[in-house]
Amino acid sequence: MVVVMNLVGAVSFWDISLYVVASLAGWWSFAGLRRLPNHSKSRPSVAVVIAARNEEHNIAGVVTSVAPYLRSDDEIVVVDDHSADNTAVVAEQAGARVVQAGDLPNGWMGKPHACWAGVDATRAEVLVFIDADVRIVGAQVIDRLAANVERTPDALVSVQPWHVPVSTSERAAALFNVMAVMGSGSGRLIWRRSDALVFGPVLACRRDRYLEVGGHAHESVRGSVIEDVALGKCFGSTEVFVADARSITFRMYPHGFRSLFNGFTKNIGKGLYATHVLDAIAAAAWMSAMIGALFTSPVLYVASVVQVAIAQHRVGRFGLLVAIAYPVNAVIFVIVLLRSALVALGLGRVSWAGRQLP
Repeated sequence: MVVVMNLVGAVSFWDISLYVVASLAGWWSFAGLRRLPNHSKSRPSVAVVIAARNEEHNIAGVVTSVAPYLRSDDEIVVVDDHSADNTAVVAEQAGARVVQAGDLPNGWMGKPHACWAGVDATRAEVLVFIDADVRIVGAQVIDRLAANVERTPDALVSVQPWHVPVSTSERAAALFNVMAVMGSGSGRLIWRRSDALVFGPVLACRRDRYLEVGGHAHESVRGSVIEDVALGKCFGSTEVFVADARSITFRMYPHGFRSLFNGFTKNIGKGLYATHVLDAIAAAAWMSAMIGALFTSPVLYVASVVQVAIAQHRVGRFGLLVAIAYPVNAVIFVIVLLRSALVALGLGRVSWAGRQLP
């Protein structure tokens, strides 16, 4: 007890005050996160569209996780975006209808074009876009998505899946997940945004509303690296939720640190421009408090571990050891942030899925 008192006494009033204020700013932007609400039994027909490029290793998993929860008038379509592997064959064997994306027009990025082709190949009233690395693990998830679309028919509904890391590089994504949620504006405790930035792995909307705003063919969406955020801007109104281990999961960048660096570089650099200034300040303040604690006091470091552990638990299965080692992940985050800034300034390029990004 004496040792603890001495450690606390070594920290100035201003150090503690700054730490508390910065931490509270982060929690203001995070503590209001919402889970996907329950559904009513009645819902319209659903078309699940999965854009896939070189996803032979992933595609069967997502198709077989979705298919059991579809009704007789629902659809599931995989759009093969010029894959160099057996994505199309594996998808068909898993039970999906496969369509080809077709030639990529000038001014289009691959994923928006594939999503647009998938919409054109379906007829259901509600559209659900799911990435190939997503797994539906809750029996009522599709019903809940459709019901929430009907509840807010003008909005784009988004769910950030629960991250299930396996490799070391995936565990390094812990703070990226937390910061993405903070920066999106979807977790505000008060003054919640009606146009929070969406997450691309799971999106849902009414077909008629999608076509009305232009969908993935809109000029601001079709050429965007962060087409999910751009699509949300077109809708103007968004409903953003986070999943848990019993609803929707995914693995983020399982192919090592190179994919993690490239993936987050392309998203952070562009995403910063779309982030509201209050959300950016709150997220930056929280991260600064976590980093600053390392150079201030062991007591503040322990307090930071507790904060990080709680925050990480809301977005994925990262565990206490990852929280204790958060300084390592913080360094990785800062490096990627700096790299993203250089790319945004035109001082570097990033490739993704075999394509060079603008």
